[in-house]
Amino acid sequence: MPKIKVTKQFIALLSLCLLIASLRPAFAENSPLTFLFCYENKEFYPHFTGNSTTVPSENAGTVVDILIELNQKVNEININFIRKPWARCLSMLKTGEVTAIIGSYSKDRATYGRYPMKGKQLDNSRAFEVLSTCLLKHDSALLSWDGKKLFFESPPVIAIPYGYHITEQLQQLGFIVYKTDSLKTAYTLLKGKRVSASIIDCKTKAIPDNSQLNTTPIREHDGYFIINNDFYNAHPNLSEKIWNTLSQINKKEHYSNYKLVQ
Repeated sequence: MPKIKVTKQFIALLSLCLLIASLRPAFAENSPLTFLFCYENKEFYPHFTGNSTTVPSENAGTVVDILIELNQKVNEININFIRKPWARCLSMLKTGEVTAIIGSYSKDRATYGRYPMKGKQLDNSRAFEVLSTCLLKHDSALLSWDGKKLFFESPPVIAIPYGYHITEQLQQLGFIVYKTDSLKTAYTLLKGKRVSASIIDCKTKAIPDNSQLNTTPIREHDGYFIINNDFYNAHPNLSEKIWNTLSQINKKEHYSNYKLVQ
């Protein structure tokens, strides 16, 4: 059997290969975790813009801008964005297909998603934001809202997108709800006087033509960054870091970038 000549070069190459192999797990551990955030494919200005399944390359909305800043501050994750119908985002969080969404608290969602907590209570100091919904009415519509009661001569028709939680509340106030595929469509109907009212985020200054904003919110609630159970259970400390970092981001600065956008 011929002898194998072991040279210094061979030994050095073998040592280098063994070193690289030993480092691979460390490299993998330090790689950012893929973090898939799902949000609605319909515009809800200024939170997210565009009626599309794609994320706009610029002026994508305050939610996207804030999460991009989060991604820059939390190196352990790499946030990717996906746009789906809202009901689909919820189901994908439940099945673990996406990592997070933004939404209000509900007992059902709490069975498959984690909220920032302080002991056994929701920690609203770490809510993503307080969402305020205001009433828009056509210039000619004879209706008003004082924060408790809606005043009108005949039941007004209000246009809002499918799936919005505010629907039942509006019906209880006396509105006839006409459901649309987006707020953009609702505003088109309002401008054309085909409906009397719609809704808008109270923060926006981009008021549709031929309409008036009632600045008294018709609904207020905390919006939370909800993380799916699987991710939280695997990375509890990282999840807490994400919530803490989000609470420290200056969100007003991001909103100010959209005040004059029409």
